[in-house]
Amino acid sequence: MTSALLEVKNLKKVFTVGAGIKKKKVQAVRDVSFTINKGETFGLVGESGCGKSTTGRLAIRLIEPSSGSITFGEKDVTMAKEKELRTMRREMQMIFQDPYASLNPRMTIEKILTEPYKLQGLYTTEERNKRVISLMEEVGLRPAYRTRFPHEFSGGQRQRIGIARALALNPKLIVADEPVSALDVSVQAQVLNLMIDLQEKYGLSYLFISHDLSVVKYICHRVGVMYLGEIVEIGPKETLYENPLHPYTQALLSSIPSVDQRDRERIILSGDVPNPANPPSGCSFHPRCPSCMDICKIEKPAAKQIGDQLVSCHLYN
Repeated sequence: MTSALLEVKNLKKVFTVGAGIKKKKVQAVRDVSFTINKGETFGLVGESGCGKSTTGRLAIRLIEPSSGSITFGEKDVTMAKEKELRTMRREMQMIFQDPYASLNPRMTIEKILTEPYKLQGLYTTEERNKRVISLMEEVGLRPAYRTRFPHEFSGGQRQRIGIARALALNPKLIVADEPVSALDVSVQAQVLNLMIDLQEKYGLSYLFISHDLSVVKYICHRVGVMYLGEIVEIGPKETLYENPLHPYTQALLSSIPSVDQRDRERIILSGDVPNPANPPSGCSFHPRCPSCMDICKIEKPAAKQIGDQLVSCHLYN
């Protein structure tokens, strides 16, 4: 896993909310950079509203970035025209958090799974139907169920349908946005194991978005920690979980239940996450940081490489 499949540089997204004198600009994603290697699962983790899902959609241009660059393989996704982007999307797919909301309730599973082929103008009707059977078998569903509707399946089965739809066009990259958060714990493990098996079989890369630190630890190879639209730390899973460098990462990981809590002290952060429409000066985490220094309030920290971790914190500059 050495060659980058996806490279994101200085990605920004600003939304305008409200109207008239109440109109404000919200910086949802601020200077985000990361890479995803071939066959790798890169996790984005952070609290709700930190910009994880927006970053995932930006990465495959489901929404337009305000600035920054996205490179997929050797292709410039940022500047691609609509026709070119449609071709790219064969190789970039998405799995959504709520499988029921993302599946058309009026369509049978067969129609849902053949839709990507129709949109791309691929295969004959007979070939599409054969591929539907193959896809359903691939994700552990009985092909006989293909004439059923989404409401006739359980949550875990619906997510398998979502995975099958994402697989239809033989993608290289799948953005998985909280794919198991709506499922029971026992079903979560089944879906995660399916994703791992498919990755090993087809060499897939995942951008895995989640607020669940245990799930991220289970499935990801590398992890990026987001806070208020920024990535504050990136590192290999093992290193980051064992030795978190950024104070926010330390606080997040201290909340994970552990059998042996003797060497771990729970870090309680004071205050609330600032309003992204009015972010703090300097380091965005400084109002809640237990290690805040004067420089943190006025100067944004540069990212610094510490071993195989990349951290944005004045403690290391």
